[in-house]
Amino acid sequence: MTRRLTVVLACVASILVGASQTRADDWPEFRGKGRLGVWHETGILEKFPADGLKALWRTPIKAGFAGPAVADGRVFITDFEATHGMRGTERALALDEATGRILWTQEWEADYAGIQWETGPGATPTVDGDRVYTLGRTGVLSAFDVETGALLWRKDYAEDYGVDRLQWGFDWG
Repeated sequence: MTRRLTVVLACVASILVGASQTRADDWPEFRGKGRLGVWHETGILEKFPADGLKALWRTPIKAGFAGPAVADGRVFITDFEATHGMRGTERALALDEATGRILWTQEWEADYAGIQWETGPGATPTVDGDRVYTLGRTGVLSAFDVETGALLWRKDYAEDYGVDRLQWGFDWG
């Protein structure tokens, strides 16, 4: 099942920092920096404006359950598009935080056969310095250069280590 999702992260940032253009803290991994689930923002809206929030940008992406990571002016996300039955393409994308423009994309084949939760990656990318790490639903762990998207290395848990893909696939948060 392919669904088109829309990233409207700028709206979330607008909620966090109110109407100001102040840049929010980076959120480089699942639950934020250090995975602590703590934010240090001020100026949080108490209620939405009567006419709603203004979307600053929208970027169409494919299916998935992974949250975005935000670091150094970039938004990192993963997604999946079925191409033939349970087979398809997983992707890692880097977006410009201010405009939503796609800066780079990397993709790889994925076979979701036997996985019960087949609607895309579930692991939030993790940014560490000049690298971003992604884990696809089938166990493909990749490291990419933050700036260029160049693949630095890749491990396939099933192929490289003989790890069973599990009923729900791989997901680290």
